[in-house]
Formats: sequence, C-alpha cells, structure tokens
Amino acid sequence: MSPDAVLAVLLSLPQYTGDRFADPTVEDRTRLLRPVAVAISEVSRNRTEVAALVALAKHETNLARYVLDGYCEQGPVGARCDGGRARGAWQVHSWCRALWAGPENARGRHLAGARCAVALLRKGRAQCGTLAGAFGVYAGAGCQWRGGKQRAQTVAVIERRLRGR
Repeated sequence: MSPDAVLAVLLSLPQYTGDRFADPTVEDRTRLLRPVAVAISEVSRNRTEVAALVALAKHETNLARYVLDGYCEQGPVGARCDGGRARGAWQVHSWCRALWAGPENARGRHLAGARCAVALLRKGRAQCGTLAGAFGVYAGAGCQWRGGKQRAQTVAVIERRLRGR
C-alpha cells in the first residue's frame, strides 16, 4: 500500500489532545506523520497489516508529537512510554534492539519500530490464530487479552477507510 494512502488514514485519525493546543497546521501534521506512513507502508505485507499497525499506534500513543519526536519523558504523568521502558509510535520495549540502538532520525526510528511491531504481531497471530489474540501477545497478556478485541475492531474500521481510498 502506498505511503500516501497510509498517510491519508493517519491524518484522518483524531489528533492527540495535547497536540491540539499547539494548533498544528495540516502541513505540520503531514511532516510529523509521513515517516510513520512510509514505515508502515514499507514493512506491511497486506492491508490488514497496514491497518493493524495504524490501530496499534492509535491505541498505544495516539501518534502524539512528543512520542513521535522521541520526548516521552516530557509527556503527561502516566503517559511517559511505560515509564521510559518503551519507545516510538508502537511502544516497543528494549527487545527491539534495532530501535533502541538504531538511528536517531525520524525515518530510521519509525522504520525500526514498525519492523519490530509487525514481527511481534505476526508471531502473535500465528500463535493465537486471531488478530485480537495477536494484540494480546503484543501486550504481553496472552491470546485472550480483553483489549485485543477492541484493537481488532479498530483494524476493521481502518481497513474500510483504506479500501475507500
């Protein structure tokens, strides 16, 4: 799927409330989200994986500027990337060595995070047999995690948006 199609869906998501106070322009949001869209486009094998990565980023970080720019410690109390143990749009932990030891530029950072995130989602889906279960494995809670169902529903909504493009 093209990065432009992914970017259009990312831009259609509600903005993180903290970012709204800065009143960013469409151009500002596009610059912020384009590297994420490119990373998703590059690592995904199909529309479902694109939608799963978009949904995961939405649920994990709301694509907040402070997270995407790498400033989790400056976020609101209780939203500081698992107390500094997670990074990036998909909140991957130190098991994702490519992100933790990788490049500081936005493109490299998002690409490393997307690769790790999609690999864990694939593993979870193979293990559990469902997308909801994959999200449970991603969360470290197993195939029956209750939050997985909501995230799988978000994937379905995003897939419909992607089909409409």
